[in-house]
Amino acid sequence: MKPAALALLAALSCGHNAPTPTPQGEPPISNTPSAPPVTQDPTTTEAAPIPRPEEPPIKPPTPPEGRPDPVPAQGEPCGLADACGPGLTCVHYRGVGGNPLASCEIPCRKKSKKCPHGQRCVVIVDGPGSVCRSKE
Repeated sequence: MKPAALALLAALSCGHNAPTPTPQGEPPISNTPSAPPVTQDPTTTEAAPIPRPEEPPIKPPTPPEGRPDPVPAQGEPCGLADACGPGLTCVHYRGVGGNPLASCEIPCRKKSKKCPHGQRCVVIVDGPGSVCRSKE
């Protein structure tokens, strides 16, 4: 091998450990943040959790005095297994958004006298339909 080729090979094999030269006329960069360690993937770092106020637990409704079980009253959503108070029927219908709903009602017809004293037959279009409600 020629001496010049040997010198070139020696220079190349030693040059990979040499520090990178600073370009002429530019001062070295200082006070720059360092890159994350190689073991940390910056795309998988998790953001700090957002603190949220404690939400109180949902309590089941307490029965009114004089009613030992929370049996739904007129106009209230039906209970378990379509349970309603005495004289009431669980009426199933679809709400404005199409979701199924059910409430305890006294179904009626506009001209019938089926409603209890102090109530009259009204039509709730976006609700259970023709049902008895207070005249007030």
